[in-house]
Amino acid sequence: MSTALALLTGATAACSAGWAITARTLRRRTAELERQERDGLTGLWRREAFEKRAPAALAAGNVIALLDLDGFKQINDTKGHAAGDDVLRATAARLVAELGESALIARLGGDEFALITALDIPAARDQLDQLTTALTSPVPVPGASELAVGVSLGVAWLRDLPAFNATGPATRTAPFWRAVLSEGLSAADAAMYAAKALRHDWQLFDRAVDPVRPALRIEHAPRRRYREHGPAAFSTAAHGG
Repeated sequence: MSTALALLTGATAACSAGWAITARTLRRRTAELERQERDGLTGLWRREAFEKRAPAALAAGNVIALLDLDGFKQINDTKGHAAGDDVLRATAARLVAELGESALIARLGGDEFALITALDIPAARDQLDQLTTALTSPVPVPGASELAVGVSLGVAWLRDLPAFNATGPATRTAPFWRAVLSEGLSAADAAMYAAKALRHDWQLFDRAVDPVRPALRIEHAPRRRYREHGPAAFSTAAHGG
């Protein structure tokens, strides 16, 4: 082998080795970043990571939802925080099992969760019943037998959000998705408190009862307005109205 060819071969090998090291470093750093974006207790995304990934999830999905656990504080107070942690981990695992890896699921803090996913429109009610049935199944806890926990799930169809219908697909840029996310979370929050008022496991956002234009109306007063309407106002809107 000539000296020039040997040098070229050596340089190629060194370059390949360098790229391999760089690729491993990038993969390691990406994995480390993802771990930081995950909730340490449940493995779900944290709030900031959820918001960062929301545009892609909203583009692929058709609903946004908020969930909290009813009776969770009592579990923490009477059974201890370790038992509460077991309930949170079980809830996270059940959300992933029911909704699949394609859903964007986050633990926002405490016992509050957010999700963006795609429901099959004709079967949406059955899917939501199945989801809440899984979530409310007793949770096995060491030293405490099984613990029962309730849920309040508020769900908003993206198609019901004025922000989502404001522009066509060609103009759906970052500001568009931020508006959809903000309005969607507000609508889901309103529906979640409607579920609590009705003592239902889940409730679809009803734009006829609580229109989302402008979104600030919901952001500032979802709890007050749904409580003013009271359960009677939702008697015909039970489980999705």
